[in-house]
Amino acid sequence: MAAYLRAVIILTVGGLQDKRKDVRSGKGKSQDRKGRMQMEQRILRYRKYIDELLKRDDVDWEETIRQHLIQVSFFQHERLIHLIVTVTFALLEVVVIALSVAAFTLGVGLLALGLLVLLIPYIRHYYILENEVQKMYRQYDQMVEKRGIRDYFL
Repeated sequence: MAAYLRAVIILTVGGLQDKRKDVRSGKGKSQDRKGRMQMEQRILRYRKYIDELLKRDDVDWEETIRQHLIQVSFFQHERLIHLIVTVTFALLEVVVIALSVAAFTLGVGLLALGLLVLLIPYIRHYYILENEVQKMYRQYDQMVEKRGIRDYFL
C-alpha cells in the first residue's frame, strides 16, 4: 500500500509541479502541447500501474479503490474541460466554414484552415482521455470484484 500511495503522490504532485514551472516560465502554445503530452503520459502510466496492481493479491483494495476514485475524478475533470474546448473549436469551425461558403475571402479561408489545424489535435487528445477514463471504470469494477464484496451495480 505504501508503494501505491507513493506512486499516486508522484503522479499527482509531479504533474502539479510541472504546471507550476510552466506558469512561472511564461511559456506559450508549445508548452500547451507539452502539457497535453504530459497528461496523456500520466493517464497511461497510471492506468498501467493499476493494471499491474490488479495482477497482485497482496493489495489493500479498500484503500486502492478510494485512491483510484480520486484519480478517476481528476481525469474526468480534465476530460470535461477538453470536451468543452473541443466542442467550442468544432462550432467555431462550422461557423467559419459557413461564412467562407457565403462570402469567401482569403482571411476567412485561412481562419478555417487554422481552426481545423487546432481542432484535430484537440479531438485526438479528447479521444485518448475518453477511452482511458472508460478503461479506468473497468479497472474499478475489477477492483470491486477482487475486494470480494458484491456490488449490485456490476
